[in-house]
Amino acid sequence: RGGPSSGSGTLGRSKRRTVRWHVTGSPLCNFTSVVVFAYDSRSRTCSLIREYAPGADKMLCSVAGGMFEPRRHVDAMHAAREELNEEAGLQGGTWYQLSQRGVPKDKYSKDRLVPFLVVDGNIDPTPRPQDPSENIKVEHGVTLQEAMRRVFDGEMPAPAAMVTLMALEKLRQLGLFSGAADFMHLGVP
Repeated sequence: RGGPSSGSGTLGRSKRRTVRWHVTGSPLCNFTSVVVFAYDSRSRTCSLIREYAPGADKMLCSVAGGMFEPRRHVDAMHAAREELNEEAGLQGGTWYQLSQRGVPKDKYSKDRLVPFLVVDGNIDPTPRPQDPSENIKVEHGVTLQEAMRRVFDGEMPAPAAMVTLMALEKLRQLGLFSGAADFMHLGVP
């Protein structure tokens, strides 16, 4: 159940007291969402999207992602593949799940984000149509330097920034990104 919740407990070293908080979550998606960072090792670039963000009331840079829908998806990987196809027009590639249990969305949410990296996906000439509520523009060929600038300049929502940083670490582990030296080159503060 998403929505307001209350509870009681001991907060730090204080005396026991009753507190109220607002806990959010989406039971329609089994409290699970996916985010996908798409990297092309041939060009050493990534694919990002620009989409309307209702909370910010403006277009933001992001990555493909969406909700796991139990009636439509077999698992989080299936949801990630469909979201990448629908939002970025990509298919195939080599997939890596970057967190086996997912990552809590934030401390007030029951939702978990399941982050993925896809390496060398291909452009699908006939991708799935976007949801009617979506207004998405795809950006293929974005340099990692530009992606990192957007992370550190606050142009990406937290889930997109998180998967971008996790994907760069996985790319380092795979030998596709050299880590500290490349971060220096990317201009990371």
